[in-house]
Amino acid sequence: IDSTMGKGTKITIKVPLTLAILPTLMVGVAGHPFALPLASVNEIFHLDLRRTNVVDGQLTIIVREKSIPLFYLQNWLAPKKGKV
Repeated sequence: IDSTMGKGTKITIKVPLTLAILPTLMVGVAGHPFALPLASVNEIFHLDLRRTNVVDGQLTIIVREKSIPLFYLQNWLAPKKGKV
């Protein structure tokens, strides 16, 4: 940890090589890059926001005639200040 008053803090993390070469899907959320493990990705498809519904108060998207819950990563990964 390297911290300078009024300038910020730099945190360096060393990880094992096996984790450093993990296949990932890089996404941008609120201007920040995030790496999602590909092992956790089932499918990637074009999101057509005209095919959304609200079911029991939950926003959903229709994919192959099935309703799937829709969550915005920005709400989880980069919440607005004061909403933590």
